[in-house]
Amino acid sequence: MRRCNAEHCLNAVFGTDKITGKGFCRYHQFMRTDKKKKKMIFKKSIPPEFSFGYEWELGMFLDLWHKEYYKNKKVVCPYTGEDVTHLRSKDSFYSCFSHILPKGRYPYFKFNPANIRIVYPLFHRIVDQGTMKDRTNHPDWKFDQWDADVLLMKEEYRKFKEKNLLP
Repeated sequence: MRRCNAEHCLNAVFGTDKITGKGFCRYHQFMRTDKKKKKMIFKKSIPPEFSFGYEWELGMFLDLWHKEYYKNKKVVCPYTGEDVTHLRSKDSFYSCFSHILPKGRYPYFKFNPANIRIVYPLFHRIVDQGTMKDRTNHPDWKFDQWDADVLLMKEEYRKFKEKNLLP
């Protein structure tokens, strides 16, 4: 069995360079000289004029967090009543930010601060991926209010697209 020609690699050869005759494993195929280099195309998901003043989500999340924190000296989920202030320094900090309208299906509202709510991470998981059974396990949480917010935001999105002549 032939071994990869990359330095310190002991994997079996996956393909051979037709110019040099050297064999490379599947992880080192990028070292071949007979293959065309692929161009990396970076595409912005939305035009900058629809970014609501933000270029990246973390900046928007931090702005929302600080506005809420300095207003009440703590951050509380509006749907569960849970205090999430202690999550600021945890790994679950980013799961506190929930898009009311999913950013994949509603890309023009990805950076709209009105489309973001600071929520308890378990609530975020349930509204994104949960079932009706998960919702019934938490009868005191305000899923009805969340659903109403979703409907209102969908109407705002429709008006936004209509106003800006978007597809």
